[in-house]
Amino acid sequence: MIKLIVSDMDGTLLNEEIELSDENLAAIKDAQAHGIHFAIATGRDYQTGYTIVQERGINCSFFGLNGAIGYDEEGNRLYTKNLKPSTVQTLLHVLDRDDVHVNIMTDKGVYSTNYEREREYLRHVLSDINKTLAPERLEEKLDLFLEQHNITYLDNFQELIRRDDEEILKVSAQTTAGEEMLTELKDTLLQAADDIVITASSAKNLEINHKDATKGFAVATYARELGIDHTEVLTIGDNINDLSMLEWAEHGTAMANAAPEAKETAAYETGSNSEHGVAQIINRVLAGEIY
Repeated sequence: MIKLIVSDMDGTLLNEEIELSDENLAAIKDAQAHGIHFAIATGRDYQTGYTIVQERGINCSFFGLNGAIGYDEEGNRLYTKNLKPSTVQTLLHVLDRDDVHVNIMTDKGVYSTNYEREREYLRHVLSDINKTLAPERLEEKLDLFLEQHNITYLDNFQELIRRDDEEILKVSAQTTAGEEMLTELKDTLLQAADDIVITASSAKNLEINHKDATKGFAVATYARELGIDHTEVLTIGDNINDLSMLEWAEHGTAMANAAPEAKETAAYETGSNSEHGVAQIINRVLAGEIY
């Protein structure tokens, strides 16, 4: 019997308009009404992720920045898995390239050093998510996305690294230089630092966390606290940073729009994020088809 459902956000729970559909909302609330725990595991931070579901009336646990930080249903912090300052320095040295844009995510916010490069990269991401968006609609979505993320712009990251009241939880490297370059960059990063894990949330980025900060770790930790076995957990995702939780849960589910690696790892496949795929798989659980 499924006792816990955990969903990714972008490309999974959120549609191509980066919105939570009425169908997905209704299915989540229905599951919770039937006593099934629901949680979110995302690459987003708490401020930009939880707000979206909270505004629609969903109250749930939240695991952000790929599992580097966890919150309970009341918004209390459960844990953090931070990157050491020396590790961050090493990463920034490797990522100091003209064709790479870097963000740093902490327990207090998102940071960047270049607004124009930030906007240009996100324009590519949003175009990939919804290729049918008209130019003016794309810019509207881009403005909304940047507003949601509330990014703080710095001259450089050195002051941030030196702060002792803020934990660095994720470093994100974005580029449009292509898959081969990303693969080479990933290999170089893994050779330079032995205390990291690297995933991705799109075909144009690398997401770097502490080696123990994964969605799989987050889901396993939460399930253990609830006394729920991995055979009673259903996870839903679409990308590389979802693999660990798709593999850990017996009922891992990939979206129709998921990366090939996610589909290969998952036990089930559901509809795309534009087809309310999360609602489809939850309704199968509620109908007794998956247990």
